[in-house]
Amino acid sequence: MSAGWVAATVRGAALMRGGLGTGGALEVAGLPAWEPALARLADVVPHGMPEGADRAVARRAAMESWLWQLRVLAGWLPPSGAPLARLAAAPAEIAALEEHRAGMERSPRAGSAHPPLDLGSLGSVWPRAAVSSTPEQLRTLLATSVWGDPGGTTEAELALALRLGFAGRLRSLGGTLARPWAAGVAALLTTREQLVFGRSVNPASAGRADRLLGHGWREPESMEALAARLPSDARWVLDGIEDVAQLWLGEVALVRRVARDAGAVVAAGRRDRDSVVAQLALLLVDLWLVEVAIESAGRGDAGREVLDAFAA
Repeated sequence: MSAGWVAATVRGAALMRGGLGTGGALEVAGLPAWEPALARLADVVPHGMPEGADRAVARRAAMESWLWQLRVLAGWLPPSGAPLARLAAAPAEIAALEEHRAGMERSPRAGSAHPPLDLGSLGSVWPRAAVSSTPEQLRTLLATSVWGDPGGTTEAELALALRLGFAGRLRSLGGTLARPWAAGVAALLTTREQLVFGRSVNPASAGRADRLLGHGWREPESMEALAARLPSDARWVLDGIEDVAQLWLGEVALVRRVARDAGAVVAAGRRDRDSVVAQLALLLVDLWLVEVAIESAGRGDAGREVLDAFAA
């Protein structure tokens, strides 16, 4: 095995220690008010939390700390691991691109509530995309990048294309371990787009979905009919979901599967590329737990529903 992958695995194990974890997320979510939750989060988020932060600022601080962890781990990867590091940072790049696109609809005086995320070498197209000033310019720039042409210029088309693009890259770069994760992401996205939002999928995004799911996802009559037509490596994410109102359970099932699969690889103690993939996945799971805890804290039992389902 490559010395670079060994070194990255050792560094990744150090980064994972001290994360919030499921127990910590449940603890934060169960606190009666936001202020003690913020204090608890400051103990586990690597760069802490700004004093007096609201939930939006806390989410931003959590993502910036997570990006710092990725940059540290990326510095230990061999040169062949660079695409994997950029893949791991893709959720942050998606957030930056979506925020930039939304800003095009606001008054120039309104600006952004935050400075742009600093992705550095982890960005595939950001910050080059930050200089685009129209939806058409942004689409053209994306078309020449690893993200590909989103097939349209609306915020909804961009959001779907980026997430399906992430799923496609996950399938290509994540190895056998990540294939059911990628298919699960695509199944949730196409189900939500058609059965929740009632929107058609443009040809560019439809092609991305086809490569992950075949053609069975198209124009579903119902949840049951859709699940029956999906391939086995995607169908699992909809198990037990009978109505679109329960689709959030599919997201929980996806994160649970990632945590289970990646946790098993890390527990095996190997020091190779698959182990780094698993560590990167677990860092993302911990970010998800932090974000859900932020939204849940101080909101009573209803706020804990997602975390309770995850922990079940």
